[in-house]
Amino acid sequence: MASRLQSVRDSVREALKAMLASLGTYYLTFTLEQMRTILTRGYQLHVLSFTTHTLLHSIDNTPDHGYVDDALPVLFRVCNMR
Repeated sequence: MASRLQSVRDSVREALKAMLASLGTYYLTFTLEQMRTILTRGYQLHVLSFTTHTLLHSIDNTPDHGYVDDALPVLFRVCNMR
């Protein structure tokens, strides 16, 4: 995900969306924490925020969307970039 190529970023986002769709939103917290560990500075912070938005938008209509509540502390850290 740390690649500067837009095509690589798009394909990784699609893979993450597919992963969450098949595994369920239970893994949202883990996914976000791993992304926060990898994407730490400069343009990567924008990639982190945009990918987080994309993942949240993709789970909008899933039946187990209650797991988003568990991810709130990580989401706040992503929003504050800390």
